[in-house]
Amino acid sequence: MNSVFNKIWALVIILAIAGIFYLTRSVFVLILAVAGLIFFRYVKLFSNTSEKDIPPSKEKKSGRSVSVVPLLKKIWVLMIFLSIVCIAYLFNSFVTAMHSNPDGRFPSKFDIKIGYRNAPEGTVYVDVLGKIDSSDETYTDFNVAPQEIENGNSTKYDYLTDGEPLDIDENSEIARYNEDGYMSLSIHSTDVRLYDLDGDGCDRLILNWNGSDFYKKYGKYKLAYVGEHGEVLGVTKKASHSYDPNESNSVFADGDKATYSEEAESPAFYAAVTTIVLTILLTVIVIIASTVEKISWDSWVREQTRKDRDNNGESGRNL
Repeated sequence: MNSVFNKIWALVIILAIAGIFYLTRSVFVLILAVAGLIFFRYVKLFSNTSEKDIPPSKEKKSGRSVSVVPLLKKIWVLMIFLSIVCIAYLFNSFVTAMHSNPDGRFPSKFDIKIGYRNAPEGTVYVDVLGKIDSSDETYTDFNVAPQEIENGNSTKYDYLTDGEPLDIDENSEIARYNEDGYMSLSIHSTDVRLYDLDGDGCDRLILNWNGSDFYKKYGKYKLAYVGEHGEVLGVTKKASHSYDPNESNSVFADGDKATYSEEAESPAFYAAVTTIVLTILLTVIVIIASTVEKISWDSWVREQTRKDRDNNGESGRNL
């Protein structure tokens, strides 16, 4: 019965891993799934340490020997394997960053790049909406109107300040828009310095501070499709959040959906770094514990040898 159950369980696991790979199309995620499976099975098989695995360096009153070193070593071997996977992931991230920025110039952290598709007819630009009210110290009735820049003049790293502003003022619909606390950040937040409309896929909010901090303050953006004179033609749902350390902070509207890509390492990056650090710490612990146990074992052997010698001597005298 156990054999049949184990076969069914193995089939379920294989199908689950195959499903993960199909949904993500990511070899890295596949490797993590397999590593997680190995971790689960390894710990389950070896978490109970047998008496044969451990020297009798310490004894309970029951006479059973106790040692955590064998278990630590087994976990350490697994952590080494996971660390190799993590190092491969970090190396791949580094190579990707170098290929994305061969000139060594990395995206500005003070920009939010803006793009859209499947927009309502008449859309001239997309505005970023965030929760802000008149009590915010950066709130203003009217900050800046988007400015049109001649095609190609705005670059990935630079921006201009002499564009032609759109015909938008404090009486425009986008300036008066306020739904569930969501308002135009370019118009109502002095954290925004400029809004360049390049018309060449480089529309950008130019901020007065870091884009990641800007998101933390106004996060879960919505995006508004805006017409030539500030008409609000549609608003997306709240933006989903992703990470890309090699590109500027960006938002993208697609119909009623929106995404925000943050110029930052993903949680997987920090998980990989944490795993490597924990492996290093565990290595130190295993070395110390093994050394202490060896010293204890040698001491125990010497003590037993002395006792045996004394017992043999006592037996000889009795004879």
